[in-house]
Amino acid sequence: MKNVHVQTVTQRWLRLGAAALLAASALIPASTLAANPPPPAKCAGTDVRCIIGVGDRLITAHLAALSTLNSTVSTYRDKQKITSSQARVLQSDITASRTVLKQARARLDAETVASAASADIAGVIAQYRINTVVIPRDYRLLALDIGMKTRGTLQAIIPTLDSALGFVPEEKQPQINALYNDYRKQVATAHAQLNSARKRFPALTQANYNQRQPSFTSDLQALDNALTTAQNALQRAVRDLKKMGSIVGIQVSL
Repeated sequence: MKNVHVQTVTQRWLRLGAAALLAASALIPASTLAANPPPPAKCAGTDVRCIIGVGDRLITAHLAALSTLNSTVSTYRDKQKITSSQARVLQSDITASRTVLKQARARLDAETVASAASADIAGVIAQYRINTVVIPRDYRLLALDIGMKTRGTLQAIIPTLDSALGFVPEEKQPQINALYNDYRKQVATAHAQLNSARKRFPALTQANYNQRQPSFTSDLQALDNALTTAQNALQRAVRDLKKMGSIVGIQVSL
């Protein structure tokens, strides 16, 4: 095997793929799966200022969660773990959610009747579903984007590996071939599972959550299963690639 060629190309690609993959493993914090924020302190039924305060705190918490998500997207974009176009899709959704929340807060703060303020808060929860739909969905979309970019990176080096196989010493070929075949299989599995995951996103809407919650939950679980399977396949592909490098004397730092 031509060590200079393989070391220059393979290690470079492997570092890119592994870094993106390892970043994806902790993308979906448990807090995004919470059904709702903790219940607020109770207000007297006619205490409009108290009710408005509860709503303002809820909206502020939602805006803070969206800001955290937006910063996370920016970080992965800046580190080139996702593309600029992938980031724009996510940040456009975040901006839309921020806009409607700020508009809702302005309406709420202007209320003078307790029942109207309560209705505004109920509308924020039921219409926008920030905690139950937007945040969980968009973190998963970010995980999908990282997985897709990682899969593309690992797929792109297959021609390089094909060319390099002819330079492997004969006594090492059985082990290298087994690893290479598994590598290709795992990359293909990841591709199929990521495509399966992508098909679930159109169903993850506020309307489906409100009207068909069992179906929404089923789609979310199927999405998680596909993302987990894809991530496991990508991790195995990276391990295969690292082992191939070790066999031919390439040190790979992950």
